[in-house]
Amino acid sequence: MRTTIFFQKHVEWTVQALCTVLPLCVCMLFSLLIISPPTCSSLALYEIKFTVEVNSTSTIYEAFNFTFSPTTEVPVEILLGPGGGCTKFDDELRTCQRSLSFKPSQADVHLPSDEYEELMDKVPSMRYMIMHHMALGMVVLGIVTFWLGPFIPGFYFVSTTIMIISSIFTFVFLFLGDGLVAIELDDRFEDFLPPVEKRKVGQGITMIFGISVLLILSTGVIYGLVSRITSGKPPEEGDLETQDR
Repeated sequence: MRTTIFFQKHVEWTVQALCTVLPLCVCMLFSLLIISPPTCSSLALYEIKFTVEVNSTSTIYEAFNFTFSPTTEVPVEILLGPGGGCTKFDDELRTCQRSLSFKPSQADVHLPSDEYEELMDKVPSMRYMIMHHMALGMVVLGIVTFWLGPFIPGFYFVSTTIMIISSIFTFVFLFLGDGLVAIELDDRFEDFLPPVEKRKVGQGITMIFGISVLLILSTGVIYGLVSRITSGKPPEEGDLETQDR
């Protein structure tokens, strides 16, 4: 491959590789987050819990010509995240679906038709979580352009700009998107019966914060490299030429 003489004098491959470690960590964590909760249920961002009444085994009293059918309350859990959603009824296995417009099925939540339709009206659409996928795409694009830097002069600045835009995308979602959905969940389920417990899932939110911190650090590292290059001696004659390396 042909690299610029300027890159060989002022950067070199060791520095280039070290500056890519943090962005690659961001990519791996982001990839795990956006395929959850179907892949990893503990990385869901929101959890909705309520109970439903189901009939237990009936007892027949033949002497009195009477059948007693007691009911018991069974917990239902719905998990929501960038990769779709999951539903868990009592001790049954979770059923998951990859969709940005995830809606649990009536068979999974065991609700009567009228209550199920009301529940579907209140479960928020997760389509806004496409911002997660867009932010991941921005980070990947930043890494690609950064590795084009040794071969095409000027791409370090493009990469830094893309990393900064990616950080903005992440924080907009984190502080604005999450806040709006939390408010929406509270408003929608305020008068819903059976009573619903809504909460953010700690592991998923912690992952978002971790990704944001790593993204800021990786942007700072790459920006520092660009600043060091631009604040140094101006390129000498022939620096911007390419040479086999």
